[in-house]
Amino acid sequence: MNAENLLAYKGLDDTPDDLQFYGYDPNDPPPFKDSDNNVVVSPIYHNETTAEILIILQTVDPLRSSTEMGIDVYLAALGLVENMLREQME
Repeated sequence: MNAENLLAYKGLDDTPDDLQFYGYDPNDPPPFKDSDNNVVVSPIYHNETTAEILIILQTVDPLRSSTEMGIDVYLAALGLVENMLREQME
């Protein structure tokens, strides 16, 4: 929104008078009204041992750098926990 932006049409409006309607389109449905976008995740109850917690903390560093917004870190931790649960079930 820089005034020197060549894409700005006829300059910028410092005090827009229609700010309360910004992003509002009367022809579109309101967002999230009657939508079925709720996700329910059932909890998994597991009494982990101190050894399991240490393995998770030593294997997956939650503060490591990520180029995928932490999704790769989450998936690594999830995979580790899934393997631990699978081994206990066998």
